[in-house]
Amino acid sequence: MTSCPGCDAAWQPADVRGVLYFQHSPACRYERPEMQTQDADLERERALSTWRGFHRQATDTERELLTHLGYEPAAGSPYIEEDPGTLVHVRWIGSIRRRTFPGLRRADPTADLPDPDPAWPKRHSHLPPEPDVKPRRPAAW
Repeated sequence: MTSCPGCDAAWQPADVRGVLYFQHSPACRYERPEMQTQDADLERERALSTWRGFHRQATDTERELLTHLGYEPAAGSPYIEEDPGTLVHVRWIGSIRRRTFPGLRRADPTADLPDPDPAWPKRHSHLPPEPDVKPRRPAAW
């Protein structure tokens, strides 16, 4: 089990918030930059007023945590279109921020790491699937 390098918080990659979700302790050195990024993402989401989310360049903290987990983020340059580095897709659903990383590679291709850009979970995924039963038509039809 991988944990945060700053506070040993458990890594929760299956969380709906994305592959980079930790529940950092308040004293963790990653807590403050992560909260500042979350606040900036919320401001950008409100300014853009889009429900589809937006892309931005990964922060230094995000790249450091991704590297610790076994991914291979690229720094890139926000000023050079051909080399944007690792992009983050940010989407807010209600009060939940979800970050995914399209195109992010694993440092070790054989490593058993979760997909950094998974599809959004289906609605009500905690409920059992509906039975695939077709309704019977009355004989009068």
